[in-house]
Amino acid sequence: MSDKHTSRRLFLKGTGGLGVVGLAGCTGDGNGGDGSGDDGSGDDVINMRVGSSSQGSTVFQTSQAVQRVLRNESDLVRWDTQATGGDPARIRIFNDDGLDAYGLTNFTQKQAMNSEGPFDGEDLEAPYQGFTYFVRDDFFYAVDGSGIETTDDMLGEPFHMLQPGWGTRAMFEEIMQTGGGEDLLEQLRETVVNVDVGDVAGAVEEGNITCGIGYGANEVNLPS
Repeated sequence: MSDKHTSRRLFLKGTGGLGVVGLAGCTGDGNGGDGSGDDGSGDDVINMRVGSSSQGSTVFQTSQAVQRVLRNESDLVRWDTQATGGDPARIRIFNDDGLDAYGLTNFTQKQAMNSEGPFDGEDLEAPYQGFTYFVRDDFFYAVDGSGIETTDDMLGEPFHMLQPGWGTRAMFEEIMQTGGGEDLLEQLRETVVNVDVGDVAGAVEEGNITCGIGYGANEVNLPS
């Protein structure tokens, strides 16, 4: 682990003053090295491959924001946001040394570390350091004019339960099952509309979605 610890120190040095205090993963360059290079100035450079979900997600957008700040403010860290699909995929890619870090929810991380849910029976490497880069504000929504006023009214309606493969969707399914039982979850699944978040607005306009789950990040933006 000596190379990884060396790279971590270089990462923290390169992000000094940027408000980045840690990293969910060990660094590496994909070629058996420690992820460091030389930018011609004699200083070591850390090349970070950071896994994220699809391009319409808040995790991806926020990771790109960190990437832009580092490119403008640091000569020692190169943060490269890479779309890897759903949460289970990027955890497994990280475990196989295909990523140096990744972004995801605490719920999915808990599943991975406890071999639960989609990770049942898997023995995965735990990241040794992390930091929070956005806070979620989750909510149910209904399309104006749909007549939906409560969550009970959502049953039987074309419902968007976030994107298939997202850890956030699995989290909501577990919440619904715990709160309303398996019957409620099955009723919701019967009318679930499985589209990417980038396609939700079009589906709403066409009348193919009347309600769903949404969330904001840092009280500023919505996914997609």
